[in-house]
Amino acid sequence: MRTPTRVTVLAALAAALGCGSPNLSNTAWSCRTDADCGTGQVCGTVGGARACVATVSTPLLVGMSGPLQGPSQDLGLEMRRGISAMFGRANADGGVFGRPLELRSMNDNYDPMLAVQNMKMLLDIEQESGSPDVPDVRGSDSVFAILGNIGTPTMLETAPIATRDRVLFFAPFTGAQRYLRDGTNSPYVYNYRAGYYQEADTMVDYMATYRQPRIISNPATSYRHILAFTQRDSYGDAGYNSLVNSYNRLSRLP
Repeated sequence: MRTPTRVTVLAALAAALGCGSPNLSNTAWSCRTDADCGTGQVCGTVGGARACVATVSTPLLVGMSGPLQGPSQDLGLEMRRGISAMFGRANADGGVFGRPLELRSMNDNYDPMLAVQNMKMLLDIEQESGSPDVPDVRGSDSVFAILGNIGTPTMLETAPIATRDRVLFFAPFTGAQRYLRDGTNSPYVYNYRAGYYQEADTMVDYMATYRQPRIISNPATSYRHILAFTQRDSYGDAGYNSLVNSYNRLSRLP
């Protein structure tokens, strides 16, 4: 239960003396914790006393680079739409500690070099360090985090930038093993989907265990070969290597 501060008490006294109904919209209610305050407020200090004050309204900027045009545009557009929907829900509930979330999305056409340029703009890189271990010089217009970047070829170029500049790189839309799941130590990169190795294991296990005719299980009645159609880039290579790894692992089982 909130208790009125001295300002509120004075307003109530003025009303009792016939000065009209006070407007309490800007009243600084006393508090002990943020939970005592209303939406969009935190427990701060007013005149040396604890009171509810408006939170800082500066947006929390989050960046995204993905294909928003071209053959792969559906991946980028749907990712952006999902993020925007969740940001809208969070902002309707007061944002993050009173700060609204704002997405800055940029098109990279699934092109690694364009994705790198987008990262430089999103992070407001003013001067590159030239070293993978030394952060770049960044301006004040940098995003707080990178979310939902699309693709393996683009990830291989952009994730190291986020690591170098110590920026959160969350949920890149790729199951690649390289960099993300090969033991590379980056405290700034967080996966949020299964890897291609896991997906390939599931597919090969299905073909070997449930599908008829099965692969490998009986050389006389089963298929022993899998034909893979993959695109000629790091994404296709990652998928193909995952399939080969799963097939070889299964063929060694008794």
